[in-house]
Amino acid sequence: METTGGLRLLSFHPGHHRVTDSFLIRDASAGVGLLAPIAMTCPSTTDCKVIVEIGNGPYQLLSLDPIHRSTAAVALPPGITPEALACSSSQDCVMGISGISHHDGFPVLWSTDAGRSWHSAHVMNVANDLSTMEVTCRPGGVCLAIGQHDFVDGYGSLRPFIAYSHDNGRVWHLFGLTGQVPYSLQEPALYSVACTSTGNCAGVVATSGATLLLQGGVSTHSWAVQTISLRPVGQNAPYSASLACGSIHCLLTLTINPGGPAPKLSVQSLVIGPGKRVSPIVSGQLPTSGDLAAVIGSHQYLDADPTGADWIHLTRV
Repeated sequence: METTGGLRLLSFHPGHHRVTDSFLIRDASAGVGLLAPIAMTCPSTTDCKVIVEIGNGPYQLLSLDPIHRSTAAVALPPGITPEALACSSSQDCVMGISGISHHDGFPVLWSTDAGRSWHSAHVMNVANDLSTMEVTCRPGGVCLAIGQHDFVDGYGSLRPFIAYSHDNGRVWHLFGLTGQVPYSLQEPALYSVACTSTGNCAGVVATSGATLLLQGGVSTHSWAVQTISLRPVGQNAPYSASLACGSIHCLLTLTINPGGPAPKLSVQSLVIGPGKRVSPIVSGQLPTSGDLAAVIGSHQYLDADPTGADWIHLTRV
């Protein structure tokens, strides 16, 4: 979370509904401007990496050790706008960047030296017009990216895609999609993707016209797509979409802005995984964002406090 004194990294454990530890991260570039967090990943308990923007200026990659409270920073390449980050180890990372790919390129950069140098990725089975929104990586170098295929059926048409890499983000391949996959997604769209420790994965594409759930695995040939019904709030514009996975199941939290005068945001959370129907476990009106979800083992948590101090331990309703 962002504060006037820097970024504060918060942590908690199963069974605790409040933050158990915090770590203040100050600006690593001599205190020039506020640090705005862009993306974060933790490949281990002693290594977290955060992309930050310094004021309205350059971007940095911070490598953090929450236990020993140490921070190291490297500058990211100029001329790019980072929007996603995932690391399979302390050294191997992929970064999603803003923009649409052309000529077999893929809107991801990869690094094998903890972000000191970055290289362009490539995609094998589609040529142009991909823009990535979220990435995730697993130990061993398997990475997933979710995003949109622009102009797939003419100008203005969008289609979601899921892509995988088995070499820490160097080369990507697109999964096939089964089910009713719309070719005309409405913008703006929110994307998230995550995997359980067993390799079952889920992705979400949330727009004002439809909210799609994508399910598959890191070794499957295709992913299944289904539309999630968001009753009683209808198909209003999503405010946030957060997806987190534990050992077996994933927790999807959608925050919907119903519009109108002085609206209260509606939060809907669902458990996804083997043997689980996609049905809400908590749904209601919250006056705060509630845009963070966490899964640790069989415990599901929702952050319903913008200060990050309180977590709701979810139970099925």
